[in-house]
Amino acid sequence: MALLDYVPTVSERLPVGYRLGPYRVKRFVAAGAVANVYEAILEPINQTVALKVIKAAGIVRSSAFRRFAREAKMLAWLNHRNIVALIDAGREGDFVFLAMQYIAGGNLRDRIRKQGPLGLEESLSIITGVTAALRHAWRHRIVHRDIKPGNILLTSSGRPKLADLGLAKLMDVHPSLTPTGTRLGSAGYMAPEQMRDSKSVDIRADVYALGVVWFYCLTRRRPFAARRLSDLLRSIRTDPLPRLRDFAPGVPDWVQVCMDKMCAKEPADRFQDPSELLSYLAAHTAGA
Repeated sequence: MALLDYVPTVSERLPVGYRLGPYRVKRFVAAGAVANVYEAILEPINQTVALKVIKAAGIVRSSAFRRFAREAKMLAWLNHRNIVALIDAGREGDFVFLAMQYIAGGNLRDRIRKQGPLGLEESLSIITGVTAALRHAWRHRIVHRDIKPGNILLTSSGRPKLADLGLAKLMDVHPSLTPTGTRLGSAGYMAPEQMRDSKSVDIRADVYALGVVWFYCLTRRRPFAARRLSDLLRSIRTDPLPRLRDFAPGVPDWVQVCMDKMCAKEPADRFQDPSELLSYLAAHTAGA
């Protein structure tokens, strides 16, 4: 059977060489909750892209499909050096796809797993870049809701690029696709209030998650861990943030103070938006 005649089922990966419009699949990259991501080639100009693909048949009216469409709309609004850029969106046969900027350096999670914890200077560069991305998103009233190392891509020069708005929330504009009381996100990085109800969170939940990411950058471990999900969630709700210097000796005191504020249990005790966090970071790194 010719590739052009082959239509994979929802659970199958697109084969190498499969074409969606002007895009030819080069390799599978990752699987998400509702979509697969591929490295692909935009053939007319031989440009490499990241192709996020969802099966359209039978799910057009589902919340998964509406989230996918909303992600495309939000990405189209965002234009920032620290956010993965949307190139194209469309439908081809049984599939809907987003073509996005391809980032060759992989993600932050894999970088740390392979090479170990980051130094303070490199971690600051990444955290500052992602904070700037969150500030830009928040100016468009967007909350990411899934900040984690796997969703932070790195260019070949080390610049962070925030990716995957699949769980993002658009404040005050469209009805939420998340029922009240639903928990969405990655458990190890979720703020306490997001564990209770993802629908009600604001940008301060992203600030919390980024604090956990920073802890991971410097230590190669999350501050809260447990074998059972119930124990992990209880620890996040009740346990104080571990002392950073116990795992990363030599880190300046102001970093611990900043991280404690980012990861405060109550949203009112955190930095109230990314601009406030950026100002704090700038004040403590000026002239460094």
